[in-house]
Amino acid sequence: MEGLVGLLILGFCVWMIVRHPLKSLSFVFKVGFLLILGLGAFLVLWWVLLTV
Repeated sequence: MEGLVGLLILGFCVWMIVRHPLKSLSFVFKVGFLLILGLGAFLVLWWVLLTV
C-alpha cells in the first residue's frame, strides 16, 4: 500500500513538472529549502540534547 501511495505522489510530481515547469521548479526549491531548514533545526536540537 505504501508503494502505491509513493507511486501516486511521484506520478503527480512528474505531471506537475511536465505541465508547469517553472512553477514546479520554484515549488521544488521551496520544499528543498524547507527540508534543509528542518534538518538544520533537528541537528541543532540533537547537538544540544547530546551536549547537556
